[in-house]
Amino acid sequence: MKVCVEIVLMASENGAINVDKEVIAIAGTNEGADTAVIIKPAYARRFLDLEIREILAKPGKIS
Repeated sequence: MKVCVEIVLMASENGAINVDKEVIAIAGTNEGADTAVIIKPAYARRFLDLEIREILAKPGKIS
């Protein structure tokens, strides 16, 4: 989840995404993507405006 937020912050700071539209951020480990969230982006200086709107996938315990 932390990496998803970092990705969105870096992309918004770089101008690669629009902070007025929701985006899907996907992250994971060296074994593959395991986390996906819908995020309302924000610039780093306005970090508290960033909103995690929905968790689409998250890692779980494998028994």
